[in-house]
Amino acid sequence: MQSIQTDAICLPIPDIYLAEVRFDNARETGTFIVEHMELSEDDLVYVTGPMQDKVGTVIDVIYHCKIRPSKYERVVAKIDTDLYGKFIPLEHLWVTFDRPCMDKDKMRLWFLSPLADGECVDTNGFTPFPLHDLDSFPISYIRAQRGESYYEEHRVVYICLDKSKGYAIVQGSEYYEVTFTYIDGKIHDIVCNCYCEGYCKHEYAVLLQLQDLIGHWMLDYDSNYRESEYMAAIDKTVAWNMSVSRRQKEIIRLTEDSYEGFIIYED
Repeated sequence: MQSIQTDAICLPIPDIYLAEVRFDNARETGTFIVEHMELSEDDLVYVTGPMQDKVGTVIDVIYHCKIRPSKYERVVAKIDTDLYGKFIPLEHLWVTFDRPCMDKDKMRLWFLSPLADGECVDTNGFTPFPLHDLDSFPISYIRAQRGESYYEEHRVVYICLDKSKGYAIVQGSEYYEVTFTYIDGKIHDIVCNCYCEGYCKHEYAVLLQLQDLIGHWMLDYDSNYRESEYMAAIDKTVAWNMSVSRRQKEIIRLTEDSYEGFIIYED
């Protein structure tokens, strides 16, 4: 555990303390209990209570004080905003084949509180179809059109494929989670946690984005995927806002030469 220096006395950070958190979107500030978690100023967090769906920024920590636990809501998660590794620029996305860099559990917190509703399960049954033939996907024409608009508007802000299991975040009126299975060129199931009955525009947008990504890596990066059995992509604007623009102590280098571009962070 880290320690703090006060008047030449080194004190350990206590297991329970207070943090003041600002919620920019809501223009509100509150004080929250922190338990068994190390926080510093500028860390991004989620909390319990009325602001549980908002990302908050820590603006102060109060380590040594008297706390009445029943008076405060709590910090429930710290968002890991670090991105280390190689990224290939592809249109509005940065793509990586390094599993530790952007795994699903880490990236979910960029968009959704751990207290938010989780993934859904579809019990209606599903007939697998080739990804290259989206006419086989049982979705209405209107929803497919809306899904195509979502894809063109870059609303699929995160997508990953870990062996056969896929996961994506789509930005609609809120962030929605889409899970799918992709084996031997076929989609074997897909489900979104939105409230739409039947198949939805979020799922269709994800299928179009997956088509696009696979089309590029099959041409240039198939060996990378076969080696790692993992691929993830993040929207460049999201990566900049959540990670790159927040880094002050590291040297950030971004080079881009066709598809050979990558980002390197150095201490």
